[in-house]
Amino acid sequence: MLAELGGRPFSFYPAIVGIEHNEWTLVAETWAELLIRNTREPGLEIGIPRRAVGEISNTTDPVCIVGLKQELEYRAGQVWPARRTVLDMPAPPGPSKPEPVRPGEFDTLRGGSPGAESRVWRLIVTTMEVV
Repeated sequence: MLAELGGRPFSFYPAIVGIEHNEWTLVAETWAELLIRNTREPGLEIGIPRRAVGEISNTTDPVCIVGLKQELEYRAGQVWPARRTVLDMPAPPGPSKPEPVRPGEFDTLRGGSPGAESRVWRLIVTTMEVV
């Protein structure tokens, strides 16, 4: 990997979550990880596991792109696999399940007569049987 980068600065794609500036230089490499240094914050050196590093772009632009196989997050001085937390939506206030309305009850609640509701229901049922 050192030969491919040639001492040039590079950026990760996707960028490491929790680090604002995404431009790095390679400090050292071992069989297990790469030690990298941020170009804007020289005191920021972190180790990236080799299993997380993907392909390197073959562009001649000033900044090379190094792909990551998984999204990483910088926490507590180390990189970890990024976890996206999904929050459950709270239940709406009120009864959890609506109460079923019985025939005739709706008109009674509105102040109508119970007989009118039953006539409407008979009309609907008769229409459904004909169709």
